[in-house]
Amino acid sequence: MALGWAIAAAFVLAAPAQAAPSGYFTANGIGQLSVHRSAHFAAPLPDGSVLIGGGVAQQTAEIFHPAAGTFSSVGIGELTVVRAYAGAAPLPDGRVLVVGGTDTDTVHSSTEIFDPAAGEFEPGPELSVPRMGAAVAPLPDGRVLIAGGSPDWEDALSSVEVFDPETGEFTSAGEMSTPRWAPAAAPLPDGRVLVAGGSGSGIEPLDTAEIFDPQTGQVSGAGVGAMTMGRLAPAAASLPDGRILIAGGTSFESPSAGESAEAFVSPPAPTGRGLDFGSVRVGKSAGARTLRIANRGAQALLPGRASIAGPARGDYRIVADECRGERLQFREACEIEIRFRPSKRGARNARLVFPSNATDAPVSFPLRSEGQAPKRKARCAKKGKKRKAKRRSCRRR
Repeated sequence: MALGWAIAAAFVLAAPAQAAPSGYFTANGIGQLSVHRSAHFAAPLPDGSVLIGGGVAQQTAEIFHPAAGTFSSVGIGELTVVRAYAGAAPLPDGRVLVVGGTDTDTVHSSTEIFDPAAGEFEPGPELSVPRMGAAVAPLPDGRVLIAGGSPDWEDALSSVEVFDPETGEFTSAGEMSTPRWAPAAAPLPDGRVLVAGGSGSGIEPLDTAEIFDPQTGQVSGAGVGAMTMGRLAPAAASLPDGRILIAGGTSFESPSAGESAEAFVSPPAPTGRGLDFGSVRVGKSAGARTLRIANRGAQALLPGRASIAGPARGDYRIVADECRGERLQFREACEIEIRFRPSKRGARNARLVFPSNATDAPVSFPLRSEGQAPKRKARCAKKGKKRKAKRRSCRRR
């Protein structure tokens, strides 16, 4: 018996270690689409299902149910028109915006909105111009970015517009530096959106990229490097580490571009909310407040020496700086403690200047507060001998 256990133990020890499992693709448990689709759109729904619709010569739509692994068009109405190369994005209330596209004869400026509760598409507002193959991406505040595309199968658009679900309207949001037909777009961790690739008014795929900033409403390619190759109609998606995956597409530079991929590594991005000390009496010191600064970029953030600037800079003092000299990776944060002691009444505002490797000019965070009049001391006056008829009571100076 002892010999048997020894042999078994030796066999276990000698057995090779199993390799860690790899990610894989499988069609098991996944049903088939109700119809053949290409150049169609897809968008997530609030319950975890996925809306899929349109495509070449297709006006129908269906929903993928991940729990059952099935596609179903039961109870789902048709699009108002055939839409190939349309874009789609979820709205904050669970509906889905579908924009542009083509029926091969006409490029649409029309849009529609899918209501999952009713299972129907309703006409939406008009785009500023017809667009097919535009980049579409949701913004952090619930609006939707629509960039580029083509109005006529020949030319590419550089214009950008934004849909606001609260007003139900599209508004212009500037111009890209390059016209782009069939680019890819994906949100960055700091709320901006990367728009990459596509082709210009010619057919040659672009290797450039630009970033839309919803705070300024501007698009810029400044500080954005080129991709490893031009890519027409690639796919883009945000990764958990702050990078953006750019996959596939067509390229004249490489016949295997459709099988290749690369990632955009966003620059360091310090973010914070500033501090508000409220109202404090002149000459009194408020308790220290902590300003937390996080890196929302994929590259490491290297903070420098912080300082105070602004009209009331003398009223603020940095009492602890845990950021200086740190190396903050994506989503890592550091803290700076600041005290406030107003020297005058009224608004006493300043800003924390935060130098780093993120930009050539330091980033600033607002410091807000208000100085209140000092509390007056109560003094009791002595009774006067000269005015016997009058009494002096305690009063405040």
